[in-house]
Amino acid sequence: MKDNRSPRWYILSSEHKLIPAPPFPYGQYPSFSAVVSIGCHIYIIGGTVSQGKRSRRVYLLDCNSHQWRRLPKTCVGRKGARADVVDGKIYVRGGCSKKYHFTEVRREIYDPMNQTWELGFRSLKRVGFMSSDLRLVRAKMDCARSLYNRALELGRYSNFCVLAIGKNEWCKTMVDNGYGTLLFSELNSSPWTSVSGLEEMSSHRLISVANSSRGGGRVTVWWKKRVGFCLKTEIWCAESLCERRTDGMVWGVVEWSQSVFTFQGHEPDPLATML
Repeated sequence: MKDNRSPRWYILSSEHKLIPAPPFPYGQYPSFSAVVSIGCHIYIIGGTVSQGKRSRRVYLLDCNSHQWRRLPKTCVGRKGARADVVDGKIYVRGGCSKKYHFTEVRREIYDPMNQTWELGFRSLKRVGFMSSDLRLVRAKMDCARSLYNRALELGRYSNFCVLAIGKNEWCKTMVDNGYGTLLFSELNSSPWTSVSGLEEMSSHRLISVANSSRGGGRVTVWWKKRVGFCLKTEIWCAESLCERRTDGMVWGVVEWSQSVFTFQGHEPDPLATML
């Protein structure tokens, strides 16, 4: 994970344009924080601001009101934690002190509706896409993470999210930077397979995928395009609706695709700077 102490936040407007978000109002931005989004809300969890001390603080950026606010703190300080959104709740893993590594404190869950944190992943028993056996749930999540980490070591893959593709049915999605491909895999760590129907994006070097704020099995996919002999760079975004077909494959339909931001100059190849 990169040190994100000075990020520049932008909000994707309803007109499909990136607009600058207000600056972080709480002093130094936390480095090595976990960042996830639910709908129009972006959550910044933990990290460190001085002397490497793990932080329990949680912040929220509301992309509708363009306002920052503080949320209830995590149960323990976390630096470089991993976070995912499942069924509208935030699951945070790792990043805490070694003394917690083999306890339920290593994992916790945040309920945005009640604004409460709960230790361990006990609430995963209520999520329909996984077994009610908590030991199996943890094993599946660990396998998924292991596969994700191995993919990152290869230097070709970027980002990762859990996507709803049907009622109580979920998969993992990731972009393949080298071939402009959106990939999916079952939660039990099966091989990665291309999402069908997205051939129009195959000519681009995709750099990121995230859950769409509109939900309903949608993802946003991002890439860059150099224009004018590299004098400018366009940032492009596409939103795709994904669903499971009867053949077992996941198909995607691009609902919209356009340039959302342009800046002068260009940055190095994302494959060389991703890790």
